[in-house]
Amino acid sequence: MEKKEFKKIVNDCLLSNGFVKKGKFYYKTSDEVICSLGLQKSNHSNCFYVNVGIVIKEINPSLELPRDVDGDIRCRFYFEVDGNKVDCLPIDQLSESNVIITSLKKNILELVDPSLELEGLKKLLNDKPVLLYQTKMVVKKYLGIEG
Repeated sequence: MEKKEFKKIVNDCLLSNGFVKKGKFYYKTSDEVICSLGLQKSNHSNCFYVNVGIVIKEINPSLELPRDVDGDIRCRFYFEVDGNKVDCLPIDQLSESNVIITSLKKNILELVDPSLELEGLKKLLNDKPVLLYQTKMVVKKYLGIEG
């Protein structure tokens, strides 16, 4: 699959699932949280990461359009490719868009949507403690999470 085709598939899927695109980033927001997504091309192979930055508005009132790297909580989407879970999607090994679309929708449902509410964000961090490694201490305190 070509890079241009891949980016169009990602763009269309994210926009149809409630994201808006501003500049290079995609945003999905609530009253409490901003979730930003950014595509990153690997320097070592023809694959792409989808980086996630979750920003709590009350902690960061001046960040209206945060980049993924500005996130209070940072992580990446994972993709199911040939039975393997990978964080860098090898586009040259893909011939159909359904692998991309299915994985994007699953990540949105399991990671992004729950994080848009503070209670959902707490539950997500409890259910997936590996995310705590990329969570700022101020957020852990704000949410009342030990670690």
